Amino acid sequence: MRFFIILIALLFIPVLVLGSGQMTVSQYSTGYGAHISRDSVQWEAGSDLMVFGGSETYNGGASGTTVITNPGGTKYSAESELSFQDTNQYTSSDFLSFENGGIAWNSLAISDMGPNIDPSLCDAAGEYIGTVVSGQTPWEQRVTGQIESAGVSGQYQTEKAVDNADYAFSGQGTGNISFKSEIFTSAQAGSNMSSDDLNYETSRHKYDIDYDNAAKIEFVWMDFSDPFDARNETSANETVNETVEEA
Repeated sequence: MRFFIILIALLFIPVLVLGSGQMTVSQYSTGYGAHISRDSVQWEAGSDLMVFGGSETYNGGASGTTVITNPGGTKYSAESELSFQDTNQYTSSDFLSFENGGIAWNSLAISDMGPNIDPSLCDAAGEYIGTVVSGQTPWEQRVTGQIESAGVSGQYQTEKAVDNADYAFSGQGTGNISFKSEIFTSAQAGSNMSSDDLNYETSRHKYDIDYDNAAKIEFVWMDFSDPFDARNETSANETVNETVEEA
């Protein structure tokens, strides 16, 4: 298992706490000068990062935030946590209040892949590359989203949550501000454990913009790694438009 994490923070003092398989970052800033901050985190895990050719699964993701305000009353706080003990789990929330012009960008992306595993390749105990499995259909899914806010004065906050390929991203604000969000999703999967053919696919491009004095944007993507499973298919139908292609 390999993990890769990058953390960048400018012009604020973060509190970083590292535990076993876990990282927590807290930030807080207040004042009357201009405020500029940027932070990002990236993670990935897999027994072989070249997935199709030897690994059972690969999961990765990234999150970023950039905040810029003019001189004036500004408050900014953020907290995030990354855990990779059982699954890749990431949560983040931030809050911005400004009185003399400000803009904020928030992004969140995930990538989740797995090759087919033919049951005939498993041994008598059902083990494949050291893990007990009984076969696996192939899949690949990606979600990329961005929420932006800009205005003269107001309050803005976002919430992000990822559990492997389960994805939730929301933003809301009040005051003299505008919102824009853009989210791309795609998923492909195969129904045959003996083939890497991806004969099912679904994709969506979601774009929202709101110039009112208050706005709220929410997006949820449930793990779609096996769309032939009724439970996952029902969950995904609630959030995406589907196109089925059969090989």
